Amino acid sequence: MSLIVEDGTIVDGAESYISVADADIEIDKRGGDDGWKNATVTQKEVQLRLATEYLDNEYCFIGYTVSNDQELSWPRGGTKYDSDIIPDIVKRATAVLAVASLDLPLYNDVAGTSSTGGRVKRTKDKLDVLETSVEYFESGSAFGSASQTSFVEVGRILRSVLEGISAYRG
Repeated sequence: MSLIVEDGTIVDGAESYISVADADIEIDKRGGDDGWKNATVTQKEVQLRLATEYLDNEYCFIGYTVSNDQELSWPRGGTKYDSDIIPDIVKRATAVLAVASLDLPLYNDVAGTSSTGGRVKRTKDKLDVLETSVEYFESGSAFGSASQTSFVEVGRILRSVLEGISAYRG
């Protein structure tokens, strides 16, 4: 199934902020990436879908969605951009994240991970007198570090369209 790209007109079924062709151009402008160049169109489409989903789920954008019917977080009103476009920085961030996700998982989906990134080794709850005890593995042990992957470059690209000081939900 072909990638459905949001162009600012509230495209029905939109699943990406950027097309494969435009992502190819954006990645080439940034020096290229062998993994991306060697990926099939289908693989690139999958990564762009996942990158768009990640952006929408993990970042708090300023403004508000233009329509209750839109699939994605952009287009938006209440920003410095017209409410019928997808800003180039959002497209760029999608492409950068799609390339990064070829080598790194967007989410480290590991049960029992603490907010500090350490894997929980044991939890003990005592109910007669509320008492909770949590023991963590040392970083790097028990299946390695399970912290959330951080995409600093993406946050920097998006900083002008994010709410608050740290508009990352993760």
